[in-house]
Amino acid sequence: MNMFTRGKMGMASVMLSSLLFAYLHLQTFLITGSNLIAFLSYLITAVSLAVTYKETKKLTGSIVQHCLMNAMASMPIIIMIANK
Repeated sequence: MNMFTRGKMGMASVMLSSLLFAYLHLQTFLITGSNLIAFLSYLITAVSLAVTYKETKKLTGSIVQHCLMNAMASMPIIIMIANK
């Protein structure tokens, strides 16, 4: 985590960890045209989480942000189950 706070490695480590985050969140391990949008969505989310950590130097902000994003993504499923 300290790589985020180092000068020139800061943005490189943000991008590297964001790419890894996005790749590991895909349903398959191949980035194709059909899952490129999902990959880019995860990448933007990961950059946001990393920048939050980089700016606050606290992991709690990124954890709360990640929980809120997961909750919003789960809402359609919860609503669909509730309406059955």
